[in-house]
Amino acid sequence: MINAAIATLATCAMLLPVVGSANANESSNTAVLGAGYTATKISHPNAGLGEDDGIVNVLNGESIDDLTQGLPERGQNYSWASAGYGDWMYVGTCYSAMGSTLKYMANTMGTKYASIKAALDVAFNGELFLDNGENHSLLLKINVKTGEVKIIVNAIGGEHAVNGYRAAVEFHDKLYFAAAAKGQPYLLEVDPNSGDATEIVYRSAAMTTGLKKGYTAGIRGLTVVNNQLIASMITDNGAAIVASSNPSAGQDSFATIATQDKGLYNYPACAVTDNVFGGCV
Repeated sequence: MINAAIATLATCAMLLPVVGSANANESSNTAVLGAGYTATKISHPNAGLGEDDGIVNVLNGESIDDLTQGLPERGQNYSWASAGYGDWMYVGTCYSAMGSTLKYMANTMGTKYASIKAALDVAFNGELFLDNGENHSLLLKINVKTGEVKIIVNAIGGEHAVNGYRAAVEFHDKLYFAAAAKGQPYLLEVDPNSGDATEIVYRSAAMTTGLKKGYTAGIRGLTVVNNQLIASMITDNGAAIVASSNPSAGQDSFATIATQDKGLYNYPACAVTDNVFGGCV
């Protein structure tokens, strides 16, 4: 348990933001990054430094995009994947990245998450937010000019159940997000020109033995090559790569172009223990 506590504190030190940048303008929430670039915090711009923040608010336990209601949702502060379209930045969140990481660490180290959380409550005087007990990653969009936020998918249960969105890319005027759904990752299509209509265009076969091997569904590979949408996937036999020139046509439009042992030479590190949440492709 002592080793687990040391590892936990070290992880927290790496994940927590560095405070007190010499270039930060506290009154405007803007930091000078150099080379002519600045970064301005647009979420809850009137909140002071050190106050609770989040991309959206929470009211009665539900995530809401009306920022005049409820309170800032502290677990919704980590963009795991994003893609810009017009004046909007489409963002797939990773709910409470700290809490999720510690749960994986607890499982790997053979200790209890509750014990780690109790140790952190002592170390940080109960001020370090981990989670509210339920993972609810969001797909949302933020207007980069006005700061307006709109929730597109609240992925709790149902076909959209997901641990987070790990990659994003634009292809043929539509956006695609790789959803890290446990045991069965999928690709979600978002059409900004049709009211942000969403459609699951590809879903990997459900893993059974792969989960027992410790394979991860944290898909990270998503790109466009030669007018093809290329995505990494995970199966019971390891990693795979699929491709489609017309993903809007659905599952049958995708072809498997490489597998763990054919084309990938058994290189992909698929298990959670290979890297943080697994390497995949």
